This record gives sequence, structure tokens and C-alpha cells, in this order.
Amino acid sequence: MIRKQPTRTASVRTARRRKAIRTTLRPAVAPKRSHPEDEIPIPPVTADDLEPFDVDDLRALKSGWTFVE
Repeated sequence: MIRKQPTRTASVRTARRRKAIRTTLRPAVAPKRSHPEDEIPIPPVTADDLEPFDVDDLRALKSGWTFVE
């Protein structure tokens, strides 16, 4: 088998393929955290907030269920 010199388009195609592999295998960029002063503090839950719920409702809330009004 006689080996031929690669054509110009073949070398460009190989370079594009290698560049695509490099960019897709790059480590993912971590999302930036917002500044603490920009975050809205979550108020603590009081007993008065939980009063309308019974034991089954509280168990459902703990397991991840949400209530829609």
C-alpha cells in the first residue's frame, strides 16, 4: 500500500475535529456564587406558621410535597 500525502482539507478537518474534542472535554465552569449582601435571608419558621397544618401535612412537607392554593 502506497501512502499518500494528506490533502489540505484533510488536515483542516483533523484540526477542527481536535479543536472540537478539546473544547467539549474542557472542565465545566462552576456557576458564580452571588455576593452575601445580594442574597435575601430566609426567615425562620415559627410555630404560628405551622399551626394550620396537621401531622399528615407536616409529614408530606418533609417528604418533598408542596401545597398549591
